[in-house]
Amino acid sequence: INDDLLAEAGTVSDQKEVYSPAFESNIVRIPHQQREIQITLQVSNYSMPHGGPFHVLLLGDESNIVRESNLSAYIEMILIGILLFSAFYYLGLFRLWPDDASAAYFGLFCLVVAFRLFITGERIGFNFFGDWLTAFRLDILTIHWIIPLFFLFELKTWPQRLSKRLAYGLVAFSLVNSVIVLLSPATVFISILP
Repeated sequence: INDDLLAEAGTVSDQKEVYSPAFESNIVRIPHQQREIQITLQVSNYSMPHGGPFHVLLLGDESNIVRESNLSAYIEMILIGILLFSAFYYLGLFRLWPDDASAAYFGLFCLVVAFRLFITGERIGFNFFGDWLTAFRLDILTIHWIIPLFFLFELKTWPQRLSKRLAYGLVAFSLVNSVIVLLSPATVFISILP
């Protein structure tokens, strides 16, 4: 702000060897004594096909922005708790009745959705891993597993309503994509997103 560094995420550089990627949300207090301000964003990106701010910049009263950010994080934590409770409940049902695979698939579905919510949105869990690439790989892996797990749940719950070929095809597609996500650089696996 006005040529003063007030926030940073990662390391900006014009050299690939020096820069480091990061996903962070920052709330920055802008000096309000001046009538005009200059906001400068410095971005370097050698890891993904697209880069820059992940969310739009919000300008306004600091307390309102902090309150909105906290409210969003609280709602996410409540949803994560509900999803984890559901996941463990259904996985517990599967443990009691192992012949009913639908409970296992729904429990795993809830677990993956909870994990996805943990690392996206307000990105509560993104900093938890410490390594940007690991967190980003896990983020993308959750995208590849949410739909197949739900289709497997549907297939076991209502087998006459869903094609086995479609469900197992989605699982095979997700397995192939998961291997690509685990073994390739971000510039490659981000391009295969459905």
